Amino acid sequence: MANRSLEEILEDQFEPKHVHSALKHYQNAVTAYRVGNWEDSIAKMGKFVEATLKAVCKLASVPVGSGKSFKVDGA
Repeated sequence: MANRSLEEILEDQFEPKHVHSALKHYQNAVTAYRVGNWEDSIAKMGKFVEATLKAVCKLASVPVGSGKSFKVDGA
């Protein structure tokens, strides 16, 4: 079996747009953390959580709001 990337493995279960979004937000959060930008890192991790929740809800056929109507803080 050939080595596959994390993105490829996740795309077996989740829609590619959700996988790409979650991984992009995670990488951005890690980058901000590494340079010491703690507040930006936390905000970007919130976006990662949102993207991950959307992917799981889609897989579970649970409706979620679109765009800005779906937020971690519920505001």
